[in-house]
Amino acid sequence: MIQHFSQVLSWIPSLLEGTKITVLLTLSSVSVGLLISVLLAVGKISSNKISNLVCSCYIFFFRGTPLLMQLYFVYYWLPEMNRALTINNQFLASFIAFGLNSSAYCSEIIRGAIQSIDKGQFEAGKVLGLSYFQTMKLIILPQSVKRLIP
Repeated sequence: MIQHFSQVLSWIPSLLEGTKITVLLTLSSVSVGLLISVLLAVGKISSNKISNLVCSCYIFFFRGTPLLMQLYFVYYWLPEMNRALTINNQFLASFIAFGLNSSAYCSEIIRGAIQSIDKGQFEAGKVLGLSYFQTMKLIILPQSVKRLIP
């Protein structure tokens, strides 16, 4: 019993190091994913058909494929396509895959929050002479944040 306990204690430094890497990877990839997801959400609800199609395909692909397959794609398949795309750092490959995946999921949350805002708010921005970008930045997104946080 004591021998097993001492063996478990010897694992603690490795477990703490793994926890540190996991937390760093999670925070960094989700932060980048949130930035990308705002652009994806706005692009998906845009009236521009090309932007809408590109964002919809991106979201469809990254939400529809398993994360393990995306990790495999980034780490193993990209170098097969082109040697210049080789990523030798496992942390960086994981960061890219997790960031792309989280951006697809977060974009749907943000899109839902944006679309939950009453159409009258868009019309009010138009009446005030604001461009689409200004309306999103000054009126719609601040209201959407309150709805997407829960």
